[in-house]
Formats: sequence, structure tokens, C-alpha cells
Amino acid sequence: MVYFIGEDNSKGESIDNLREELFTNTRKLVSLFQDRVLIAGRIADLKRRSGKPVRDRNRELSVIDSIGHVQPSVRRFLSLLFELTIWEELGSSAGFEGDSGAPGKVRVNAEATVLEKVCASFFSSPGVEIYSVPGIGNAFLEEAAKRGAHIIEGDCLGYDLKVCLNKSEEGCSIVIAEGQPMDVGTDLLSRREGISRILLDGA
Repeated sequence: MVYFIGEDNSKGESIDNLREELFTNTRKLVSLFQDRVLIAGRIADLKRRSGKPVRDRNRELSVIDSIGHVQPSVRRFLSLLFELTIWEELGSSAGFEGDSGAPGKVRVNAEATVLEKVCASFFSSPGVEIYSVPGIGNAFLEEAAKRGAHIIEGDCLGYDLKVCLNKSEEGCSIVIAEGQPMDVGTDLLSRREGISRILLDGA
């Protein structure tokens, strides 16, 4: 049997009904995550007092084992959830902590594809929004997606960082072009935990 978009199937389901069900599920997830953030903050406080490290891979594996066999996609979701929880416990990025002193720059020399991956690894993290040209794929977007960034096809009104590929124009913070080094300001690295929207131009 063939179903057409917008037409109810034999179970009485429609796209609108399923979207409403998915939206209800999303609201529940948001509420549960907000609860999780509060609990994570209390755990972080106890860890700080006792001198325990924030990261505890054995605990993560114990949680996964107690849940039982899960699909690879669910395991990736759990890993993302663990990482987001760690970020909340730390109160900032769980990775690089830069020096916000005198401004300088980090210069990286490599092929453009490698530079795209390096740049994405610097600034992509779970939940960061990457705005890009529709239907285009590149090394930056692939690396960003691996790190939990949310790829959005289209433009955005405001952004925290603009990365330009193969061109330099007003507002670009980082330019990546074949045969040229990539310069990244240390001020960007030091405040990267505050970067939540990235515009990828020229993709």
C-alpha cells in the first residue's frame, strides 16, 4: 500500500499527528534535561569538595551496562548526554581553557581540508549551531557533526563566529583557503565556550 504525504494511513496516523507526538516528546526531554542540569550541579559541588575529577569513564560504562544492549545510535546519544552533563558540571567547556591575556594568534599550515577539520574541532561541541549553504557538504561540516554540532541549512541573523571558505570578507573571524595558513585569534580560543552560533560562508 502506498501512502501520500498528508494522508492518513490505516492506523489513523498523519504527519501532523506524529509531529505533535514528537513535539510532546521533545518537551519531556527538555524538562528532564533541565532536571539533570540541577542534579549535575549538585554532583559537581560534591566532587569539588572531595577533590574528585569531573570525568569518570568507569561510571559512564557502568550506566551503559546497567541499561543493557542498546543500538549504536542510542549509545551515541548517551555519550552526548554524558558530555553535556560534564559541561554543566564544569560550568563551561570541558575541553580547552585558554588564556585571555594579550591577544595573539595560532597559525596552522595544512591543506584546506585539514584546516577545515582543525577549525571545526576548535569550535564545535554538542549543541553549537552551524549555519551553512543548503545542500553543501565539506570537511568542516563533517567534523562539526561528529562533535555534536547541529547543522542548519540557511542563513542566520546573528552569529558568534564567522568562518569563510576560499574568500575573505567583512565579518570573517577565520579564513580557510587552499595554499594559505589559517590564523585563529587566541581571544577566540579563550572564549570558545561562549560560541554557540557559527556562520560558515562560502561553503
